[in-house]
Amino acid sequence: VDVSPDGNSFIVAWEGNGQGDETGIFTKKFDLTNRVFDINLSQYQDTYASSSEKRVNTTTTGIQSNPAVSFKGNNNSAVITWQSNQSGNNDIYFKTLTSSDIPEPVSITLGDEILLNTPTIGEQVRPDVKADSDGKFIISFEGFTDYYDPTGIYIRRFNSSGVPLESQLSITYFKDGYQGNAKLAVDNSLNAYLSWQSAMDKVITHPTSNLSTLITPGIYLGTYLGQNSAENNVNFAPIDTIQNILPSGS
Repeated sequence: VDVSPDGNSFIVAWEGNGQGDETGIFTKKFDLTNRVFDINLSQYQDTYASSSEKRVNTTTTGIQSNPAVSFKGNNNSAVITWQSNQSGNNDIYFKTLTSSDIPEPVSITLGDEILLNTPTIGEQVRPDVKADSDGKFIISFEGFTDYYDPTGIYIRRFNSSGVPLESQLSITYFKDGYQGNAKLAVDNSLNAYLSWQSAMDKVITHPTSNLSTLITPGIYLGTYLGQNSAENNVNFAPIDTIQNILPSGS
């Protein structure tokens, strides 16, 4: 769920059994300024005018799950991402959407279904999405993309039209153990701020600074500064901070 920039509407995405797909992704937009009036009771109900339920996924093969949604800089534009095993393994897909102005009727128009992750080996799951005030957006996900990083956290940045700004980037430069359940926030400079769970318990050495750090199981915070993307290499994305916020053994 996400609230529009002006606070007058909100949008919801969910997985479920709906029109055209028993395991699909669906969305609905609600108008917070337009409560439904019950003429029989002569009072307003605790419900709001909304669009009709809309199926998001185009492909209905396999199971579609774990949706996330974010408005894209204004009240009438949003992006929805989800995982799908339509091709065998789970991959990450997204669609942009536009909606009509308030008041009613509220309608939703969807763009094309786009595969996000490259490569497509292994399982890519649990996406999250956030946009800045200009409509540019970042999608994060947990994935297995190569044999050197079996379960890592990745992001990919897009302009307001949904065109990738670069290839997917690894946020977790440590490559052993489970890294997952990431949550994402984005500022208006398209910098990414993430937290994630790590089961790693070993000393690792940063690939460029050569500083050694003891990584223990816990919840980690990390930032990716987008303006430094020119410094990227095949090993890791530039990390401004990585910090375990739980005491050892928690």
